[in-house]
Amino acid sequence: MANRITYRWLRLIHRYSGLTLMTFLLMYFVTGWLMVHEQWLDHPEGISTDSKQYFPYPEGISDAELADQIAATFSLEGRTEAIRHWDNGHILLEYEHPATYQRVIVMPDRDSLQLRVVDTGSRGLIHGLHRTHRYQGGWLYVAMALAMDLTGLALLLFVATGIWLWLILIPHKGWGIIMLSLGTAFTLWTIVTLWTH
Repeated sequence: MANRITYRWLRLIHRYSGLTLMTFLLMYFVTGWLMVHEQWLDHPEGISTDSKQYFPYPEGISDAELADQIAATFSLEGRTEAIRHWDNGHILLEYEHPATYQRVIVMPDRDSLQLRVVDTGSRGLIHGLHRTHRYQGGWLYVAMALAMDLTGLALLLFVATGIWLWLILIPHKGWGIIMLSLGTAFTLWTIVTLWTH
């Protein structure tokens, strides 16, 4: 009885974890495949627009408030990726959005800024979807990062329950052991090779 209950739960977990991760794995496959073949995408180097803008620096505000105010003033999309104070008095702010990269440099006179907007096109969109990370930047970015984490968990559950079901149900495990060993060996070889070269 206990084995039947265990088997039923394993099948349920295996099925629904597979259904959960299917869509995101498809997205990872498509974006990863296109990243390998970037020559197929439009203007891979990006198209940039530079301008100098008047911006009186508001004293006494935090870096986060400054980033929000600049984004609202100049309609910059996406989330704040970096804020850096340079020794020469400049302040660098970077905003990241799929298909668009925006860089702002606040001048030392605190009266103007340089704005660069780079339209990275489909190449940037593909990279943005494939490499979403960190829980910040608004609810949409947080939801995307959470979905990716849940997909990783679902993938682990899918693999673990699949191996467990294989051990329970398949009497002759020779080919399974061979394929599992080959996959593990290839993965380890790839990691070691990339790490050492």
